[in-house]
Amino acid sequence: INRAIARVRSNVATPGSGVHKPGWDTSVHLPLWVSSNETKQIEGRLDAWVGVLLSVGADVVGLSKIMKKPLRPLWVSQASKIW
Repeated sequence: INRAIARVRSNVATPGSGVHKPGWDTSVHLPLWVSSNETKQIEGRLDAWVGVLLSVGADVVGLSKIMKKPLRPLWVSQASKIW
C-alpha cells in the first residue's frame, strides 16, 4: 500500500503542492525469520503487485489523501512476547 500511495502521489505531484512527501517509506519490512532470498523475491514482485492493486480500482488516491504516515507491519509469531 505504501508503494501504491507513493506512485499515486508522484503521478499527481506538482512543485509546491505538498502532495509528494519525500521520505515516504516504501521499503520492505519483514520479520527476521524471513530469509534474504525470500525477501529479494518479494521485493522483485512488489512493483507488479502495486500495478495490480491500482488496476483493480482500489481507491488509492482517496487513501493517499488521508494517510499522513506510511503503514508499518507488526510481526507476531508464537515466540513473540507481546504482553
